[in-house]
Amino acid sequence: MTSARQIAIRAALAWIACSAPLFEPHAAHAQAENVLIVLDASGSMAGKMGDQVKMDVALRVVRDLVENMPSEMRVGLVVYGARSARSENNCRDIELLQPVVPTDVPAFEAALAGLRPRGMTPIGDSLLRAAEALRGVPGHSTIVLVSDGTESCQSDPCQVAREVRETMGIDVKVHVVGLDVKVSERGTLECVAEGGGGTYYPVADEAQLRTALTEATSEAPPAAAECSRQAALWLSIAHPGLGEMRNAGQGWSGLPKLKFYLGFIPFFGWPGYLQVVSAIDAARCRTNDWPS
Repeated sequence: MTSARQIAIRAALAWIACSAPLFEPHAAHAQAENVLIVLDASGSMAGKMGDQVKMDVALRVVRDLVENMPSEMRVGLVVYGARSARSENNCRDIELLQPVVPTDVPAFEAALAGLRPRGMTPIGDSLLRAAEALRGVPGHSTIVLVSDGTESCQSDPCQVAREVRETMGIDVKVHVVGLDVKVSERGTLECVAEGGGGTYYPVADEAQLRTALTEATSEAPPAAAECSRQAALWLSIAHPGLGEMRNAGQGWSGLPKLKFYLGFIPFFGWPGYLQVVSAIDAARCRTNDWPS
């Protein structure tokens, strides 16, 4: 005879299967829920783009972008190279000046005030700092790197971008905006965007920068076809975590391990509460493991 517990579990799973459309991503022009801008303040940003200093243009456009963001969006700011002169070779000159919180224009403007281009270009470590700031923040996230040059510290930013995208347990893409970067010098910035699953935007003036930042921060969450929602949901019903592994698209390296191992606990994992949670995550194209 079927127990009350089994009936409840089956009813919950049936509700998830029937309600999958409720968890579909927003329309193609929906905005990302979280935006973290990584801003280059290295010495080269004192150079000019056209007849304007690159740093001045970047600060002005970023400020205007944030002023026009919806109040419910969360936005943060990481800056590198702003405190130490380039001659000091300080590759730790990386600051989270604004955490990822609902849009607070005065706080963001205060964070931008007084920034001057001075130091090194630690792109890889700055991306790691950005990823750390996004840990635990719910929803789809976008990191936008605004830079005019290549890595000048001991890091492989292309590999770091892949790690941020694939192994850090956050739903994120990394876009890159290159400020007046010569075609022959774009390799690193282009591969950062590629590794982060994002787009490289070459810009040569203020108007192009405004367009690039608007597009990069208006990106929609993954489409249903990209995450194989239905197959992932049924895999999660087979065992917690498997559907999220399918969404990650990285084989076993994309498996949310803590959730997977907890799934072996009877009635908590399979069949039980954790199975339901994983199926919901799979239906939403998420691969968010629980903190260990």
